Amino acid sequence: MKKLFFLFLAMAGLSPGQDVLFSDINPSNFNQDFSEYHQKTALFCAQISEVVCWNERNIEILKPQVNQNYPENKITYALIDDSYGIHHNQVLLWANKDFMVIAFRGTEPIIANFLKIKQSY
Repeated sequence: MKKLFFLFLAMAGLSPGQDVLFSDINPSNFNQDFSEYHQKTALFCAQISEVVCWNERNIEILKPQVNQNYPENKITYALIDDSYGIHHNQVLLWANKDFMVIAFRGTEPIIANFLKIKQSY
């Protein structure tokens, strides 16, 4: 049953509810002129920050769909999942030939551990 379900996900791709995310991560929305605020660039970065929380299987589904819909700006990515000791950090490098966005997240399993680390600074 699990294999059948996985194949269904791979064939279906993103759900229709993800259309907003999909249009927001159009690479042409990313403005490389950082002299002033740009709403579409902010949305692009916010959506990539959401994607860093996904598991890699879902990112693998997203990437070809982005590349199919925006062939002039082929995207590549690398997900670095660093889970050693008490730390669990993830970094997503989302790039095309013109720019790279580095989105990251880190979690502490116990808030007390986070507070101890903060106090040591």
